[in-house]
Amino acid sequence: MSAQPETQIVASPLTGKMRLRALPHFFRHGMTLVEPLIFNLMDRYCEEYNGGYWEFFKLSNGGFFMSPGTEGTFRLVNAENYSDVELSAEATGVAICLMAYSHLSWHSPEHIFNSQFHWLREFALDHPEAAGIFRFID
Repeated sequence: MSAQPETQIVASPLTGKMRLRALPHFFRHGMTLVEPLIFNLMDRYCEEYNGGYWEFFKLSNGGFFMSPGTEGTFRLVNAENYSDVELSAEATGVAICLMAYSHLSWHSPEHIFNSQFHWLREFALDHPEAAGIFRFID
């Protein structure tokens, strides 16, 4: 028997009407919780963050994440686990969303946050900046 090759998980940007419908589509009734928590976590862990536009992405495995819509890197400092990492905007979004989904999976009756966490984690495992993402969230 031969093992099935693993399918690479792909992130695709959401624009226009797809972007407007993203949060209700991916989070249902939990949509009012996720975006403010992501912004608050970014503000908490990234000293230079002062708001701005965020890109939305859907994952080919059913997941979703958002990332700051700027070029460059972000320094994330997590005093709870002594991590200090510098990540691209995309990797920053992945890390912050993983933290948000994890928190919400424990503190919300919406089961979708647990699923979103695992789908995004699958994507993060193969991300070029996986080491920094997991150093920050672990």
